[in-house]
Amino acid sequence: MDNNNLSTAYVPLQPPYQIIKYSNQVGMQIGTLIATTRIEGDEHHPFRVETHSYPVVTYRNKESASKKQHLFEKYFMEGVVWDRVELSKVSTICMSDSHLPWQEFIDMLWSDIWRSGYQAEPAINLFQKLGEFGVKVDTMPPGTHDVHIQTYCTDEHPVMVRTSRDDIIALNIHLTEDDQQMADSISSQIMSYMMSFALSQNKPVDKWRINFTTDEDMLKPLVELLNHPKKKRVLGGFTVFAVQPYEDETI
Repeated sequence: MDNNNLSTAYVPLQPPYQIIKYSNQVGMQIGTLIATTRIEGDEHHPFRVETHSYPVVTYRNKESASKKQHLFEKYFMEGVVWDRVELSKVSTICMSDSHLPWQEFIDMLWSDIWRSGYQAEPAINLFQKLGEFGVKVDTMPPGTHDVHIQTYCTDEHPVMVRTSRDDIIALNIHLTEDDQQMADSISSQIMSYMMSFALSQNKPVDKWRINFTTDEDMLKPLVELLNHPKKKRVLGGFTVFAVQPYEDETI
């Protein structure tokens, strides 16, 4: 396409594809849209161009789609142009044929928090999302795991309570004066892991237990609540999304 000095070209990619992320959007890049604009040069370089590259993505991997189930409620959207972010600004999670060990998945969550902002919750839903792209991610190993709860902040506020980056699980919540509220927030994130495992595997999750520890006196009441909860925690219900009606059924 040409529009004055603007031209565009589509470059299809070949598998394995990159699984990319920007902000809350995750997609499998299947191509690149390159926009080129001719700009004014000078006497030494009379011909100059300015180029911008935009990722073209799909939101599911059709190669991994079930051949025995209908896809009416699946969100494929193949060929979506991320025209608000250039290719150089996106993060690559992995390749579409990757098999990530559990600790690699956790390390990726911390890298995503670092880029999103230290206050961000871990993007636990990526476990299920990666599976939709055909990526295999190992679940948390069964057994009892010790994790270290600690405070963290930058030059700005607020203060966060999180696990160590080397721990078996990534947790990140706001520090408050209410220990029970913080315990509930941590439990909610743990439940998100469990739900992701259950939805992805379609079977009971492996049995594992987390033993919380801390070196900070102010966090010891929180650790006590986490290790010996006063109330029973149950796995929350699942959300069912209704299929939206067509805008114009006369087409």
